[in-house]
Amino acid sequence: MFAALQLVALIVFFEAIGLIGEFLTRPARSTWYASLRKPSWTPSEKLFAPVWGVLYLLMAIGTWIVLQLPYHNTAMAWLVGLLILNFMWTYVFFKQKNMQSAFAELTILWIMAVVTTLCFFSLSVAAAVLMLPVVAWITFAGVLNIQVWMMNPPSNEIGARHDLVSKGPTL
Repeated sequence: MFAALQLVALIVFFEAIGLIGEFLTRPARSTWYASLRKPSWTPSEKLFAPVWGVLYLLMAIGTWIVLQLPYHNTAMAWLVGLLILNFMWTYVFFKQKNMQSAFAELTILWIMAVVTTLCFFSLSVAAAVLMLPVVAWITFAGVLNIQVWMMNPPSNEIGARHDLVSKGPTL
């Protein structure tokens, strides 16, 4: 009975993280993000929330599996870091509108996701398999992040690039 309640609590906790992120990013997504140039392969805006809902569900179940096993403290520490960095990426990208810093942060987030998955693997193959879509989505998000950043350079970068081309190198 306790294990079932623990699973339900984890699902509620993880999904709450997703809902908070959804709530905090909605204004920027509908205005700033919608105005950015994006690659043609960018998923529809309507896809992001459901995908994260599934990913948080998978993480909750994987976490629950790992928590049933001894020696899970290291895996849980990495998971907490992953959740914090995932939340921070949302803040840096959508609230601060800083695509460069968001990509740097996402690179660390990706490492955290891989290490968390490896820690889960050392305890449970099933838990690790549940983390693989998370790693895949973060990988995809990283590629999308850098593409959007490259397609929408800050205005001072555009001017700097133009100056280099128009004036040529100086000796």
